[in-house]
Amino acid sequence: MIDFGSQVRTALKEQGKSLRGAAKELHYDVAYLSRVLNGKQAPSPELTQLFKRIPRPISGCRRQQFP
Repeated sequence: MIDFGSQVRTALKEQGKSLRGAAKELHYDVAYLSRVLNGKQAPSPELTQLFKRIPRPISGCRRQQFP
């Protein structure tokens, strides 16, 4: 199973977004997001829900939701 941080990093990369850009868009502290994505802190339920709603492009043409 792929961990939360890996899923989010992959989605950000596919969308051409940086961690800093995502933090600004989502109104979260970049240091907090970094800790979450590096597995040093558990994501809040609110953050998990935010990322579940972000569609992920797969193979450049299809879109898929986070599991």
